Amino acid sequence: MKRMVLVSLFVCAGLYATGPEMGMVSYVEGEVVLLREDRELLPVDFGMEVREYDLIRTGRDGYVVVDFLEEGGISGSVEIRPGSVFQVVREEEEKTTTMELFAGQVFLKVKRLAGTDEVVVRTEGAAMGVRGTEFEVITSAGGDLLVICTEGRVACRAGEGETAFAEPGKAVERRVGERLRTVLFRLAEAEDLKRNWLTERMEAFRANAPRVFSLYARLYRERKRAFDEAYGDLLRRQEVVNEWIRRYKQGRLSEGGPEALRERKELAGVMLRLRKELFLFSRVYYRLIELVSYYHEGVGHGRLDTGEEIGSFVAQVEKEARELASRLQYVRFVMFLFEQRGRSLLGESLLFED
Repeated sequence: MKRMVLVSLFVCAGLYATGPEMGMVSYVEGEVVLLREDRELLPVDFGMEVREYDLIRTGRDGYVVVDFLEEGGISGSVEIRPGSVFQVVREEEEKTTTMELFAGQVFLKVKRLAGTDEVVVRTEGAAMGVRGTEFEVITSAGGDLLVICTEGRVACRAGEGETAFAEPGKAVERRVGERLRTVLFRLAEAEDLKRNWLTERMEAFRANAPRVFSLYARLYRERKRAFDEAYGDLLRRQEVVNEWIRRYKQGRLSEGGPEALRERKELAGVMLRLRKELFLFSRVYYRLIELVSYYHEGVGHGRLDTGEEIGSFVAQVEKEARELASRLQYVRFVMFLFEQRGRSLLGESLLFED
């Protein structure tokens, strides 16, 4: 009987968990950067461990394969293709490994899962649940989505009551602002389908770049504002966070006893909000960084729908980029510390309330 994969086309926030190594790099070529804690690890090389909350970025010539560690309950691998931004976390309470694809494309092969474990791949507007299958998730510069399944079955959902199925010979596409549609293809021509789709969507992006920039300019400003507010709440608890970092560097993060209960009560709400805004803003931020690179290649000159010059908006994004990238990385590190401290002291996530 065919296994089914669920694809829900909506944004949903994942639950964090802690635990360290998720996989190991088995192949790498070109430009690949791995961000861990508050630093970059270079070069990414064969045999390097990939841990929870690591962020992997591939350049336009970058490509990396990560093999899952079977002790984590998964047998298989993920191929992160050129021009992608990717992150993986383990959600212990849900027995779920969550992979965030902020930009680009991945090919996922899951052979076996332990017990009721599940793998989920999330994009800007999609969540793909895997119980044992092979499929590829491809996103375009403009935010369109294509799901090609080469083994098993994928149920794709968008909104209420809108469902389509991807399976060998039948892909599912969703363009920004449109409904799901199926695309028939011969299995031997899957690569041709992907290549032609990417070419077509790039041509559409070039022809409608001001509209795409207008959409992401609006999302960027809205979600940056919300992220900044949540980040400000975190900074007001900086004394506690600094103590976590100090203990972590000393290998004493699990110490504290009753303090963890107090931290849970005081910080759970802050961290829940921060987690939500981290994911929402990351999806827009990394997509926009991709769009900016195309702007410098001559795509997207003109005005936003607000009348603002696209060049002025790009300059604003570039001015803020370094600080924002640093804040995003810092927040990921803090989330890691918060979850690890909760599990080591309480045996459960600090983000869960009784």
